Amino acid sequence: MRLILGSLSIACLVVGCGGGMTMVDIPVPANGYALQAPSDQTSFCCDPAQPFPQKVGTVTVENTQDDFLGLGEAFLFTFRDSPGGIVTAVPSGGAVAPGESVEVDIFVTTCDFTTASINVYAGNAPNDLLDPRRRRSNAIVVTNACPPGTELLRIVKDGVEELFPFPEAAFAEADGTTPATDTLVAVAHDGGFDVVDAADGSQVAPGPFPADLIGAFPLVYRDGSEAVVSFAIIGYGGPNLFRARRLPGGFSTQLLNGRNGQNYTDGIPYDLDPEAAGGLIVDHTFGEVLFLGWRPDPFNAFGFVGAALGPDELPNASGRVISAFSKSATADAFVVTDGQPGELWKWTRGAAEAVRIGNVGDDPRRVRCFGDLVVVTNFGSNTLTVARIDAGGACTIVGTQPVGEGPVGLDGIALSSGGLAVASTSSADDTWTRTVLDAQGNTVSNETRPAPAGCVGPFHVRWLSPGRIAISCTTSGEAVIVALEN
Repeated sequence: MRLILGSLSIACLVVGCGGGMTMVDIPVPANGYALQAPSDQTSFCCDPAQPFPQKVGTVTVENTQDDFLGLGEAFLFTFRDSPGGIVTAVPSGGAVAPGESVEVDIFVTTCDFTTASINVYAGNAPNDLLDPRRRRSNAIVVTNACPPGTELLRIVKDGVEELFPFPEAAFAEADGTTPATDTLVAVAHDGGFDVVDAADGSQVAPGPFPADLIGAFPLVYRDGSEAVVSFAIIGYGGPNLFRARRLPGGFSTQLLNGRNGQNYTDGIPYDLDPEAAGGLIVDHTFGEVLFLGWRPDPFNAFGFVGAALGPDELPNASGRVISAFSKSATADAFVVTDGQPGELWKWTRGAAEAVRIGNVGDDPRRVRCFGDLVVVTNFGSNTLTVARIDAGGACTIVGTQPVGEGPVGLDGIALSSGGLAVASTSSADDTWTRTVLDAQGNTVSNETRPAPAGCVGPFHVRWLSPGRIAISCTTSGEAVIVALEN
């Protein structure tokens, strides 16, 4: 058997070498997306705006033997993919006589993957492990990789603010549908929130509550058998704070407002992980951090738990709390307070007072932790403040990094080469900045880039994967997903 993708020859079949196997470069298809195949590695730029399945290339399955292991007969062939449901082949199988060949088109059925592969199996019964003629080709590995800067998708929503990505599985289980592997995003906007498929922009579930939101994030509670007991999305922004629990076919919504006059400015699940079964909300009006967790009988729902972190724990602070972060229900909470400059604080749960770490920039907006690094956006100073947590838990500010004008949004992701890539968005000059930090918090590189074409007022940013980032263009009303280098 021979497998052909062009002109670069590789070794023969994995079991026995009665025939050769050849793989070559595939020509660039008419749509112009990059497509190269050094050995069996095929790089493909999947376009979520185009219909599926999308063609990756063509392979030729050829019976090059006059005598297939002495039998001189046709063999049957089939394909097997990993993980299932991403890479497909048409035709998916058949018979090939000696000296004949079959052209097979390779497709992907989704853009929501990094790498996937497909193998050719041949023999009398190619799916039977006991078939003595069974042979398997090397895998055709398809990598979803687009040139940096390629625009992949636009999600149009008036006044779009934060996006929060999460796996579909828990949502689907709560919804009573079949769990899938897609990445969904909760998209906050002027009209509430919607659940959207990050691969193609399709709306999976409309939000239940019309409210002007800054953010919406999921929380998952599981029982001892790991079954999903509750999947809820917490929506916040201005005076609005509510819990939307997913039930089969829709949401059940309850307000969480404890008192009038709040201005909710930040909210996250612990460690940005919906499966952490808890999180926090910042009430800027009263200068408090409110903690969320699962409340058992008679509530059986997510709600406020424990004591709030407020002015009593932040004596002589520069101002009221504007943003906060914590990794778990028992971990330290990091908060930034308003001011020119603002301040960074660390509060150990239950302590009478928080510890003041030091000054950040003017008018801070967001604080987030990534491993041992703490990063703050400073709207008034056009900077990031970087702090580091040592092995003993002490936190020290280690540096300040200039970015675009008016930074607000902030997110980070670990790089395959080591270090942390921090993305921050700057609404005043329509830019975003990619800052790479090493493990000590030192700046390795810092590059401010223009927002995608037509993007006005980029307030928030979210990494969807190492090679994809979503920028929320609040003023122009669209979230733009672009390809990036890892």
